[in-house]
Amino acid sequence: SLSIFAFFAAVLCLSFNSYQFLCHFTRICFNPNFKLSSTKAAAIIKGAFANKAKMDLRAELAQGRYFTISFDGSTVHKHKIVPILATFYVRGKVRQRILETLHLPDETGLTIATYFRYFFFKHNIPIEKVVGICVDNCPTNFGSVKRTGELNVYALLQKEFGNKLVGVGCLAHVLHNAIKHGSKFIGV
Repeated sequence: SLSIFAFFAAVLCLSFNSYQFLCHFTRICFNPNFKLSSTKAAAIIKGAFANKAKMDLRAELAQGRYFTISFDGSTVHKHKIVPILATFYVRGKVRQRILETLHLPDETGLTIATYFRYFFFKHNIPIEKVVGICVDNCPTNFGSVKRTGELNVYALLQKEFGNKLVGVGCLAHVLHNAIKHGSKFIGV
């Protein structure tokens, strides 16, 4: 029953700290002897469910012909966190999955590109299937508006992928900037 409880809590995207409240609620309403610590729940999810999810993701990526990768970095309490997403088409549907969340020492183009190469090698994901990269338009990712420079993520991955990588600026940022600057001319 602990595994089932942990599974549904993970599906509902509850944090490990939320388990304490949920366990207390379960003891009050259903079973006074029910115990599941956040540590045990984390071990169940990371040890069993995460491995299955990774195997399923690798199988889906193997079935897909091509995919694009997206990422955006954040700094949380001095930690550089970069989630990597893959978008691909398989079994008649467009899928988007989180591949990994990287914890980086810094956010330079060289560091991000190096971790990408390591990630694809580690998980045996063929880089020839990657056809596009979608990121915000900051200098670290694209170098500049003209996409120049050699040490940005796009340029480094272009070398790695044989100049076949399509670069797409973040559409949310593009739309935001269009509205921000366009509203000056229409009196909004």
